Amino acid sequence: MSNTKKQLMTAIAMLVVAALALGTSTYAWFVSNTTVKVDSMTFTAQTVDDLQIALTTDAWTGALSGTSATPDTFKTLITSADLNALYTSKGAILTGAALIPASTINAAAFFKVADGAASWEVDQSTGVNMAKTFEQTNNITDNCVKAIPLYLKSTTGTSIYLGTNTTVQGQASPAVRVAFVVEGGSTYIWAPNPDNHIDDYKITTTGDADGITKAVDSTSTVGNITGYTATRPSEAIATLTANTAKRIMVYIWLEGCDVDCVSGLSAKDLTVNLEFTSQNS
Repeated sequence: MSNTKKQLMTAIAMLVVAALALGTSTYAWFVSNTTVKVDSMTFTAQTVDDLQIALTTDAWTGALSGTSATPDTFKTLITSADLNALYTSKGAILTGAALIPASTINAAAFFKVADGAASWEVDQSTGVNMAKTFEQTNNITDNCVKAIPLYLKSTTGTSIYLGTNTTVQGQASPAVRVAFVVEGGSTYIWAPNPDNHIDDYKITTTGDADGITKAVDSTSTVGNITGYTATRPSEAIATLTANTAKRIMVYIWLEGCDVDCVSGLSAKDLTVNLEFTSQNS
C-alpha cells in the first residue's frame, strides 16, 4: 500500500474516532475547573404592606426538599445572620465554603458531578475536560445549593409578588439561579443576570444543555427546564389565606450548564435581596 493511501486511511480512521467521541460527549456540560468559592454571600428577605416572613424551626433537617418544617417567629426582615444561624444549627456553612456547581430542570432534584475521574471526558470539539456523569445532591451540607425555607403570612387574604427591590448582584451573579418553589403552587427558576457575561467568557456548552432551555435531570441525561424566566416574575407567585402561613422554598445555586459557570467566578461575591409585597409593581 502506498504512503499516500496509508495516510488517507489513517485520516479516515481519525475522523471516525472523532465522530464516535463527539457522539459519546452528549452529557458533557460542566467544566472541570468550575469549583467556585463565593467568599461573601449577603442575603436579605423583607416584606412590605401587611406581609410577615419567617424562617423554619428546628424541624427542618436541611434537606433540599424542605419538608417537615414549621415557621419560626414572624417579622418583616430576614438577614444573613438569621440564615447563618439556621445553617450552623444544621451543620452547614452559608458562605465561605466552596460552592459546587449544580443543575436542575425543576428545582425538585439537583445534580452535581459524580466523584472520580470516570465522571469526566475531553470534549472533542473544544478540547475541554467536561462532565458526563452526575449524582443527586440532597442536603445543604453538600455546599451545592443554598436552600432557604421561608414562610409568609398576612392578616388578610392577599396575593404575593416579588417587589422591585428583589435583586441578585455581585461578580458571581452571571451563573446564578434563584428558584421559588411555592407550597401547593408553581415553581419559578429565575436567571437574574442572563446577559451580564463575565470577563473571561469563553466556554460554549456542548450538546443542548445550556442551563436556559435544558439542564441535567438524572445521573446521565438532560431534560427540558420548566418554569425558567430571565426576568423577575411579574405575576403573583402565591396567594395567602388570612392568618395562614405558606412556605416558599428559595434555592440559590450556580448553574453548571451555564456558559458563565467557569473558573473566573472563583473567590467572587454574591448579594441576594428578596422583597415580597402584596402590590404588583
